[in-house]
Amino acid sequence: MGPMRFYLEFELPAALWLFICLCVFLQSCRVDSSGYHYEPLVPVSDARNTPYGAPPSNIPASNEEGDIAALADVGIPDEGLVDLEEGVPAELPSFSGGQCPVLKEGLNDFNAGSMLRQVSLFLPAAPPNDMPLLFLWHDQGDNLVSFSANVGAESVAEQQGALVLAIGGRVSSQPWNFSSLAAAAEELQLFNDVLACLDAQYSIDRRRIYSMGFGAGATWAAHLIGEGSEIFASVALFNPEVESYASAQRPVPVIVSWGGQGLSFDAFGNPHDYQDSALSFLDNLREDGHSAVACAYLDPMVIPQDLAQGVLELLLGISWTENPYVFSDLALLPSSCLVYDPG
Repeated sequence: MGPMRFYLEFELPAALWLFICLCVFLQSCRVDSSGYHYEPLVPVSDARNTPYGAPPSNIPASNEEGDIAALADVGIPDEGLVDLEEGVPAELPSFSGGQCPVLKEGLNDFNAGSMLRQVSLFLPAAPPNDMPLLFLWHDQGDNLVSFSANVGAESVAEQQGALVLAIGGRVSSQPWNFSSLAAAAEELQLFNDVLACLDAQYSIDRRRIYSMGFGAGATWAAHLIGEGSEIFASVALFNPEVESYASAQRPVPVIVSWGGQGLSFDAFGNPHDYQDSALSFLDNLREDGHSAVACAYLDPMVIPQDLAQGVLELLLGISWTENPYVFSDLALLPSSCLVYDPG
């Protein structure tokens, strides 16, 4: 056994040694999987007892104690709600292709510029009049089918009485490509056309249109804040990485969540510092007058279920208002969430 042990220790091919070392390195850096995962459901009422650890100390808090749990547990604030006579959202865009395709429940093909894309539509069993509309944007390496299942889009539609629409990105490492003016224009046209067709075929409450994205989808949803500030009632982002931010015409309430501290790597080997990216983006949001909430959790790719559920309930409880919305109570969220106020 002596010679055999010597051979295994010193005579392995260099390429194999390199592979082993690379695996050890990536494990130490916490390689992210391509899709988001959720912890078992925790009732929202018990969210404050869930152990997330303290939020990073460099998150500015809007209240003196820096402890949102100290706020009164009075439910979703209603000061942001607006009657139609007080202000209405902008007119929705028109479909650019003539006659809208029929968008039915389930998977649908949708022509977007030079390529065919898919959208997945979820409805409650008994769709009410004036349904809220929630757009979902998936991460790179994911697809709208597995993403919708992970998010629980069907349950969200039923429980919230909402129309939930997940849009499939490009089949590439950049599902939402807005690196060029032409690519960004095509992505924006896809959003506008889908929105126009949904409004034409379903009873949509135009004061309750929302957007929620994850990873690369969150980065695209952040870009849409500037393009659709007159449309969205509120926006929720998980792990956005926003390099440039276009100022919006109207302040939009935004919930920004991120996982981990320091460097992590995704399934493509790309490095990410989600906390640094999120805090930088939050600074830009507040400088432009947006009301923002910051939420920290532990693993970038394991979103606590009660955080996801709390974010959804808070998001869908906000209606469009022409006046700046102010987050004043976060009782639906874990204590790792704070109203963000850098100044």
